[in-house]
Amino acid sequence: MQPEVRIYLEEVRSHLYLRMDIEKQLTAELNSHLQQKINDLVMQGYSQEEAIKNAIISFGKAESVARLLYEACCKGSWIDA
Repeated sequence: MQPEVRIYLEEVRSHLYLRMDIEKQLTAELNSHLQQKINDLVMQGYSQEEAIKNAIISFGKAESVARLLYEACCKGSWIDA
């Protein structure tokens, strides 16, 4: 896993506030999607470095991604919790 991706996923994980096993599952799934996006961008002609940067940007801010994942897992918002 690329260092930039690892840092991004760790930041997402730090905002999830879920059980560790669920956090690991979610970050593994997110990593899979990020890797696919990176591969797609490389196939489109981006350098590996550009592809990583653009893939992370396209996913959005780590805190926002974490909030959406949390809401999907808990079927409610952070405010409800």
